[in-house]
Amino acid sequence: MNIIDAVYVYRMFMGRKASWNGRYHSHKEGQFEIHFFVEGAGSFLSNKKRIPIRNKTMFLTLPQEFHSILPDRIVKPITYYAILFSLSPKKDRRLYEFLSRLSSSAEKKQNVEESSIQFIFEEIFHSANSKSKILKKSAELLMQGLIYRFFMGDKAPVSERRTDIAADFPVSGGRVEQSIKIMEERIYQNLKIEDLAGEMGISPEHYIRIFRKKMNITPLQYFYRLKIKTAAAMICNTDLYISDISKKMSFENPFHFSRIFKKCAGLSPSAYRKLYGAGALF
Repeated sequence: MNIIDAVYVYRMFMGRKASWNGRYHSHKEGQFEIHFFVEGAGSFLSNKKRIPIRNKTMFLTLPQEFHSILPDRIVKPITYYAILFSLSPKKDRRLYEFLSRLSSSAEKKQNVEESSIQFIFEEIFHSANSKSKILKKSAELLMQGLIYRFFMGDKAPVSERRTDIAADFPVSGGRVEQSIKIMEERIYQNLKIEDLAGEMGISPEHYIRIFRKKMNITPLQYFYRLKIKTAAAMICNTDLYISDISKKMSFENPFHFSRIFKKCAGLSPSAYRKLYGAGALF
């Protein structure tokens, strides 16, 4: 395990702090993130799910899983820790395979009653940001302990659970990764499932099946989310009109863009810019 980033956000509600920490985004293959919400109210968006945020709740997000944090304005500002870490399929095989198989929001959300957990996250936060290699290693061990305790518990060993996924990954997983790279390279274009399946040399039906098996989402849904992640960055960091962003991302029209954006990010493009961005151009 390697902790990539550890942040503490105090009373997030609006403005640039919300823009960076609550933005709509995903992480690379092999990267996982755990959010621990100390207090506040709002919603945690994870792919197609919108989950209410409550005090002392923990959320796990998987690689390439699109997520964002939507606070309830200024009513109950959100305070939370976010730990981004990477796992090696070989060195961290047991953790990597087990966490990768968690699919439902119920499996990836944990309610935490013990008040001591906040102190553990505080120690992870400070140790992970230390220059000391020993303290960094200490943070990684504490993180592993939390994962085993709350997300694995008395679960069956990985070798006893769904080994078909590990066996299927070299061929099917490789094709999925290859198609995702194509999506990223052609993010501003229109892509059809038939085009992607053709690039892989397989039928559209087989392509959809192996993609959904690995990503828990269809190829088209994933491609739309990639587009919306890029569009969300434009909305927050540029002064482009919403209609221009829609055109740049090759949507049929601004209405189609707004519908897909709200479905993915939980807010309309204009509301997203008002909450997270610096300007409000329409």
